[in-house]
Amino acid sequence: MEALDEVAHQNAAEKRLRNMLGSYREELGPDWKTTLQTVKDEIDWCKKNNLPHPAFNQISGGERTGVDITSDGTQVGI
Repeated sequence: MEALDEVAHQNAAEKRLRNMLGSYREELGPDWKTTLQTVKDEIDWCKKNNLPHPAFNQISGGERTGVDITSDGTQVGI
């Protein structure tokens, strides 16, 4: 049951961030910027070393590149 509760908590946190009803400060605490910088560094390292990062996995099992280009040339994603 604890694992299910953690999954529910993570899903709720993701929805709060997506819907702009919560903030990284609320989810990660006062050192949220440091935590996000650490994650960015890890993602950059994985990209540099041609390793997949789970943050970019799609439901189908494919991998996103992190930045998508729309038909009008606008970048979306990270």
